[in-house]
Amino acid sequence: MRQIKFRAWDGEKMSEDWHLHDIWCAASGRGAPHPTLPFYNNPQTTIMQFTGLKDKNGKEIYEHDIIKMQSGKIKVVSYFDYIGSYGVGDSPNSEYYSHLDSLTQEIIGNIYENPELLETTHPQSGG
Repeated sequence: MRQIKFRAWDGEKMSEDWHLHDIWCAASGRGAPHPTLPFYNNPQTTIMQFTGLKDKNGKEIYEHDIIKMQSGKIKVVSYFDYIGSYGVGDSPNSEYYSHLDSLTQEIIGNIYENPELLETTHPQSGG
């Protein structure tokens, strides 16, 4: 069975190892704030789910991780509703995806703590 867990970003720091009950409490605002849940009831919090896969180094892959493909291309892990699965694209809102193969890909950061990794790979066109 796939382990269901989450992590959260509050705009300043990442919190690891959230579980379903933690997410429900944070999203609903119910229950008492807990000191180990720094993002409790914070509307700015972004929740990311564990994909169930690990990269080639054994590191857990979450939504919005930035990974380096075996080809050397830099991609973002996202959930694609239209295929009902995780994959990789050029950005978190990419309409096109590639298969997520944990045996050949390596996590190099995430879009919140390391946005510069995407900027150097996908530079914005200037005027």
